[in-house]
Amino acid sequence: MLFLRRSHLRNLLIFGAAAVAVACESKEPAATERLPAIQKVENLTPAQQVREVTAALEQDPSNAALYQRRARLYLTLRNGKAAAADADQVIKLDGAKAPNFMLRAEARRAAGNLKGAREDCEQAAQLGFEGHELPQLQGELAFIERKYQPAIDFLNLALEKSPFEERAYFYKGMVYLETGDTTRAISSFQTAAEQAPEKMADAYSQLAGIYNAKGDYTTARQYLDAGLRTTPDDGFLNYNAGVNLALQGLTDSSEVVFKRAAQLDTSLYLARYNVAVAHYNRDEFAPAARNLRAVLRHTAAPPPNTRLMLADCLDRLGDTRGAIREYAALAKTDPADTRVSFRLYQAKIRRRQQQADSAAGRSERVVRLDSLRKIK
Repeated sequence: MLFLRRSHLRNLLIFGAAAVAVACESKEPAATERLPAIQKVENLTPAQQVREVTAALEQDPSNAALYQRRARLYLTLRNGKAAAADADQVIKLDGAKAPNFMLRAEARRAAGNLKGAREDCEQAAQLGFEGHELPQLQGELAFIERKYQPAIDFLNLALEKSPFEERAYFYKGMVYLETGDTTRAISSFQTAAEQAPEKMADAYSQLAGIYNAKGDYTTARQYLDAGLRTTPDDGFLNYNAGVNLALQGLTDSSEVVFKRAAQLDTSLYLARYNVAVAHYNRDEFAPAARNLRAVLRHTAAPPPNTRLMLADCLDRLGDTRGAIREYAALAKTDPADTRVSFRLYQAKIRRRQQQADSAAGRSERVVRLDSLRKIK
């Protein structure tokens, strides 16, 4: 059971990190197009605003300011690919201006195009972009590339321009955490949370993770509770709260929180995995299989034994064909695992028996499987 860290540094979810699009706030491009009267947009959700702006673009397809607005909405919705496409349109319609390249840099970062984001940052710098967003994003990109001293230099420059910028403090914390300076990491995360508690679910998660690793579950819980007070629907915080409970042996309570985390953010495959294990341990094979399949859909590197548990669940549910498929996949990747090869052999025999019974009109035989519950 590992504590989930959301660090914005990779473009995949792994045991300790998960990629999340960051929409830095910067000045709007100096577009000259007239914005239509869509003031009612402000009272809508970001997704609803996207629909409103899209409708306005259908009436005025050459309006760069509308593309700029929609790009920022897509960033809020963590749709980096769509944001980058709109940023392309802003540059095409409004020209090679520093804020326009900065917008596309943010969008490309959100889409996982780190090289393109870095190039756009360079373009924005050459064209004289002055905002703190530029060194902040450059610091983030340097951090992702594990260029830690340049990252700190860029982030300090961002803080010179904007001393209360919470995300700069957050990424400084990430640099310190990865380089083993826990004391300064804690200080940076605390400062980030103090500057904007309603935006810093990530910082609260990192602080809780540090104290969980120390075995100080009380302090970890205090940070989790502080984060959940301001952002109760953050999936990562809920997942990490579940881990905190699980580490204390509060299995039933942790399962409830893991389920909530999985509902809030379907990409949190570790939450699904923990829910699946809880069902599996109670012989509730149908819901266990459903959650294990969700884990496999969301990651190419699932926790150990995910596929083996799924194969066992399918076997016990009578889905012999599905079980054979999963056992065969496991046998291909690890032919030395005798548990898998033996269960695959058993499943194939049962499948032939089922086909023979079906052809002869006989009832399906009751099968007693050897237990794989104690998976090592």
